[in-house]
Amino acid sequence: MLIHITDAHTVVGDALVSRRGHAIATAALSEVMELEEIHIIFTGDTVQSGKAEEYLVFESFLKDLMEELSSARSVPIKVLNVAGNHDCDFAEDQSLRDMLLKSALQSQSNITSQIAKVLSQPQDNFRSYADRWSTNEFADLSVSCSTFRVEGSTSIRYVLLNSALFSRKSEAQGGLFISLPNKDAIPSDSDKVVFLMHHPLGWLVPDNARELAQWHLP
Repeated sequence: MLIHITDAHTVVGDALVSRRGHAIATAALSEVMELEEIHIIFTGDTVQSGKAEEYLVFESFLKDLMEELSSARSVPIKVLNVAGNHDCDFAEDQSLRDMLLKSALQSQSNITSQIAKVLSQPQDNFRSYADRWSTNEFADLSVSCSTFRVEGSTSIRYVLLNSALFSRKSEAQGGLFISLPNKDAIPSDSDKVVFLMHHPLGWLVPDNARELAQWHLP
């Protein structure tokens, strides 16, 4: 079973989100009699402004959700997260990062791990939250693409795309970029391949969007 949640935009003091675990678990399991695993997938904007304290509020909801699911079904539960632009904390000075963003967009093939580290600094709180809840072994295919495989009667290869790596405080549609690996880098070893990304293709620079759109073609 896949439970997909996106754009929670959790803020400190949000009492409503913490009460949704029971309702979501009940709705998800109401029509399902048998299942092997539960995969909870969050595709970005989990919180409103990337603050550590906002993630703590969201984690209380996630804890309740997992407890509700576990009490109803004794199956493994996996949690997957990809970042959205609201998962970035832009409170610190962004002048150096803005310069690197401009340079990286002009020479998209030269995004080193050092540059990617600076670009991803606003997502530090997101990564800390995601690491606390992940039990998956990811393989990095590029600075903004990772993957892992889930065994089962139907095997699934997840491909996680960080479309918010190039996000700014003032987002511009058509200005984001995902450093894509060669299409052949994704192992063809599973029954299903599931791509996870926050932004629609229209938020990427046009050439990047067209390249990604071709990935589903044989």
